[in-house]
Amino acid sequence: MRKSALAYVPGNSFIHRLNPLTVLTYALCITVLGIGIGQIWLLLLIFVFNMLLVVSAGVLRNFLYMFVRVTLPIAIPMFIIDSLFYPGSKTLLFTLGPVAVRYEGLMFASTVISRLLSILSAYFLMVLVIHPRDLMIALGERGVSPRIGYLVLSTLQLIPYIQQTAERILDAQRSRGLSLKGSLVKRFKSYLPLMAPVVMGSFSSLEIRAMALEVRGFNLPTKRVYIREVVDSPRDRALRRLVVIGALLLLALSIYLRIRP
Repeated sequence: MRKSALAYVPGNSFIHRLNPLTVLTYALCITVLGIGIGQIWLLLLIFVFNMLLVVSAGVLRNFLYMFVRVTLPIAIPMFIIDSLFYPGSKTLLFTLGPVAVRYEGLMFASTVISRLLSILSAYFLMVLVIHPRDLMIALGERGVSPRIGYLVLSTLQLIPYIQQTAERILDAQRSRGLSLKGSLVKRFKSYLPLMAPVVMGSFSSLEIRAMALEVRGFNLPTKRVYIREVVDSPRDRALRRLVVIGALLLLALSIYLRIRP
């Protein structure tokens, strides 16, 4: 049975009942904060808050599944490289054989990883609690171009689609006798040839999607009518304002802590 490329997890939590634009606003604000904030403790605080939202939404298991498969392969090599080879590092902390770990490199790596955790945790939360259909309807009701709506939709489905494609290719290669056991180097050599089919499969799907959109009249200059209604309650509008104000306050706090003597 073919798995869905959607990461969305149905639920009835408070976050699930929010308007998609509210959750999207939160994720965008967290992205801005992740880029603009330089304090590690503030970034980790945002990450912890995101985790509390994940638990309250009841999607912790799916979140951890995505987190382990997507974030760790990026974060671990990035942390090692930045810690050991950051230019301009002077303060020696300790040595690991021929390489030296210095304070400046370790702090830079910790900041980068903290930013990655805060931004990706908000993104994963968004794709788990928002159905892409509802998001496109909400954007369309706001007068957003369908092209922009489809761009947002494609972004939300990117990681689940690549993950699904990679699993399908792995299953096919295992059926042909591919061994993924052994040392880390052997596993890396086994996974390396699989990257090309994943990338080429992603490109080939673009033409199929373009044809499907054209058949459904995606480019017609007519006003669209939606069968499903996405409610934008006063609570959602108030929450969006609160999220933006909170993000501005956190950003101002970070700037103040950075410039104070």
